[in-house]
This record gives sequence, structure tokens and C-alpha cells, in this order.
Amino acid sequence: MLKKATSLKTTYNLLLPSQRLLPQRAASIHLLQKVSYQRVAHQFIFMNMRNFSHSPAFLAITNDAKQRIKEVTIPDAKQRLTSNKGAALLDVREESEWNAGRIKGAVHLGKGVLERDIETKFPDKNQELIMYCGGGFRSALTCDAAQKMGYTNVWSLVGGYKALVQAGWEVTK
Repeated sequence: MLKKATSLKTTYNLLLPSQRLLPQRAASIHLLQKVSYQRVAHQFIFMNMRNFSHSPAFLAITNDAKQRIKEVTIPDAKQRLTSNKGAALLDVREESEWNAGRIKGAVHLGKGVLERDIETKFPDKNQELIMYCGGGFRSALTCDAAQKMGYTNVWSLVGGYKALVQAGWEVTK
């Protein structure tokens, strides 16, 4: 397990060698994404601690999208959904993930059909839409796609479904 770290670099150094990203791979990802070392290291630490990883190309397109979208934290999302009765919480995960469990009150519009169906389900392109996926990566891509389609008030939820469950949001099946 990890000891308490005082910085991101210390956290990275405390990882077991098998959990560390090879320096040459980190450098190539850094160049590919054109983002700071800190962001790349944070993502890999986050993923290694959860025993899975995304491909470098997926992280590159996700980080590219995150430069154009807005992200919202769980407390801010709760406040937005409470104060704006027109706001919608969209679950953009796969149908099998949705069927296994979802946040009460969420609307399902999977990433695979979002571009095809969003205008039918949400014709007002100014409506506030807070999108979540499993961990906050796919929702960044769906927010980016929605913005390209003219939606002006879309947010990607930081941490996604996993973070919502940890925060105690009600889950339903």
C-alpha cells in the first residue's frame, strides 16, 4: 500500500515498481497529449491505484477534449441539480453498466448513441446537462461531442459513477 505522500511526485515514487509508468512511456504520452507532467502522472497514479489502465491514445483524446469542456465536482453537481430544476443528469455509460446500477434520477444516453439521440431527448441546446460515466473519461468525450453539436451548458462529472457511489448518492437498478 501507499504511505501518505506530501506531493504528487512523492506519491509516484511511493508506488510499487510494477505500478510505475516507464519513464520513456510517460515522456511519449506527455508529448502526445501536450499536457503537463503533473496531469499525466496524476492520471496514471489514479488508474494504477485502481488496478486498471487506459491506453495512451485514449488518454490523449480525453485530455484533448478536457481542454475544451467544463468539469464539475460532485458537490457542485448536487448544488446545480438542486438549484436548477431543468438540469439533467445523464449517464453515458454502456447499457450493461446502466442495467447493473445507476444514480437515481439519471437519464441514460450511452456514449455510442449520444450524437444520434441527444437532440431528440434534449431539444433545448441551452439546457444544463451533467454527464457521468464510470470514472470521468468518457463523459469528457461526450461533453465535447455535445458542444460540437451546439449544446452550450454541458458538464463532465469528475470521478464519474464510482465517485458518486462513494459520495453516497442513491443507486437504483
